[in-house]
Amino acid sequence: MKKAYLPIIICLYILIGLNSLSAQSYFQKTYHNVNEGLQDMIIKSDSEIYLFGYSGIDNINGSKGPLVIKTDGNMHMLWSYRYGDSCTIQKAIDTGDGFVCFGRHEKNNNYNYAIFKINYAGDLLWQHGYGTYYYDFGSISTAPDGFIITGESINFDSTIVTDYSNIFKINNNGELGWHRFYRIENAALINYAHPLPDSSFLMIGTYFDTLQHNRILFIKINQAGDIIYTKALSDLPNDLRVQSAISLTDNSILLTGDVENNEFGVFILQIDTTGNILNGVKHIRPISNASVNSISSLWNNRYAINLASGLLVIDSTFNLLAAKSYIPTTTQIQFFETKNALDSGVYIVGQASQGLIVVKTDTAYFGGPCNTFTVTDFTTYPFYPTLDSISAS
Repeated sequence: MKKAYLPIIICLYILIGLNSLSAQSYFQKTYHNVNEGLQDMIIKSDSEIYLFGYSGIDNINGSKGPLVIKTDGNMHMLWSYRYGDSCTIQKAIDTGDGFVCFGRHEKNNNYNYAIFKINYAGDLLWQHGYGTYYYDFGSISTAPDGFIITGESINFDSTIVTDYSNIFKINNNGELGWHRFYRIENAALINYAHPLPDSSFLMIGTYFDTLQHNRILFIKINQAGDIIYTKALSDLPNDLRVQSAISLTDNSILLTGDVENNEFGVFILQIDTTGNILNGVKHIRPISNASVNSISSLWNNRYAINLASGLLVIDSTFNLLAAKSYIPTTTQIQFFETKNALDSGVYIVGQASQGLIVVKTDTAYFGGPCNTFTVTDFTTYPFYPTLDSISAS
């Protein structure tokens, strides 16, 4: 069930501008409802933009409701709906006849997976929930005949923590095809599923070895979910936690995430489908609050890495083009996703202490009040590190 959501129309333009040299607009805009956030957006045209997130208004037992907003290109709201379930929307996928929305279901102090589909008018077409009696955390990727949900299931009790990697294969109607649970070393979180030409999948994530170090994990499974091999990258000098990945047109994969082990930086790796590193760098504290949330493709073979308070922009050879931290009139901010604007700027969406926030930039990634950082400290990773086989069951 959807409910029209009128209070969110009240909004504030923090800054609106026009770059006279490029005739590009830029702005920062918040919508005044607290306990709300945006985590994804899809741009259909310059007059048709959809925003996806959550609303905590009228929540039950601290849970949040999924929120979808349709706007024009200047973020003027056309409609907004809050759907009657206690979950968030973390990612939306355009299916050509609507959107499949994936998020985390929160109920009875537990977390499971929620997935539902709406048409372009916001009408609910179907909804499903999947998960375990444990806490389930994960993400969704497209597959040739549906979707793959990947993540981990964690059971907390007073004496022991049990951790399983989980994979759910669902069809285009959200119906379950199969599911698998894997026990990999101490614990492992699978972030991304990359379809391969032989109908298998390369699963990518992070596992934690016996010394509690983070290592990049590859699991190849067949189309029924059975493991073909499980391997991990070694010879990398730091603890690396994968947070996001995208597939490129040459069938390689771009990974990004956090450098831990007291460095708190950002790493970027391009790998082939066998796990060889084609290119890789790390940046140490490029901007403050530099936890990675996502990576996305931009115009002109560029890529945006979304950080909690801003973004990095790199080219196809990993040269750093921009490092921006955006400063709205708020004390707390979290950005989750960056998307191309049709005038070659970008939109960045997230959560501010005042509510939802959207930043629109020009081609130089200026988006109103912001800081620009120069990054000179970076490391190039080895091109062919060792792939170690690890146990899985």
